[in-house]
Amino acid sequence: WYYLLGQCRHDRLTIPVWSYFSLAFSGDSARLAIADDDHIEIWDLGGGNRINRWQAHPTRLHALAYSPDGKRLASGSYHDEDTNTPGECILWNAKTGELIERLSGVEYTISALAFSPDGKWLAAADGGRYSLNEVPTTVRIWDAQTGAPVKQLGQFDRGIPSLAFSPDSQSLVAAGNESLRMWNLETGESLPVG
Repeated sequence: WYYLLGQCRHDRLTIPVWSYFSLAFSGDSARLAIADDDHIEIWDLGGGNRINRWQAHPTRLHALAYSPDGKRLASGSYHDEDTNTPGECILWNAKTGELIERLSGVEYTISALAFSPDGKWLAAADGGRYSLNEVPTTVRIWDAQTGAPVKQLGQFDRGIPSLAFSPDSQSLVAAGNESLRMWNLETGESLPVG
C-alpha cells in the first residue's frame, strides 16, 4: 500500500470498491488495474481518478497482469461450480477495455497471470483450491500477441498463487503450496530450483 501511495501525487488515494482481489501496475507506473468482483477498473495514479471500468467476466476476477508495454491487460476469473461457469483468461486493450482475445484451454480458475518481460508469452495458473473441490493446477503458456496456446508446463497438486518470468524471458517459476518449480520455456524442461 505504501508503494501505491508513493506513486500518487495526493496525500491519499481512495478507491471505492467493494472487494478487489487483484491489482496490477502498468509498466510506467502511471495506471493501476483493479479486479473489482467481475469488473476491471483502470485508475490514473497521477490524477487519482478512475479512467475506465468494464464488465470483464461472468464470474469473479482472480488475476490481472499488464503487458510490459502497457497496451494489453490480461484477466483471469473463477470457475463457478454453482452455475457451472468456467473460469476464463482474456486479453484486453488496456486503454479502451476492448476484448482482444478470449484464450482457449482454460478448465478451472485462473489463480495467477504473468507476461514475460519481452512481451512474447503469457503464463497462467489454471486450477487449484478456489472452489469446493481441489483440482490439480496446470501452468499454461499462450503467445501474448496472437493468443494461440503454446504449451502446458507440468501440474501442481494444489493452487499456484504466483508466477514469475526470469528477466531474459527464458524461464518461468511457479510457487505452489510449499514448493517451487521452474521450467525452460523453449524446451519445456523442468529446471532445478536452488
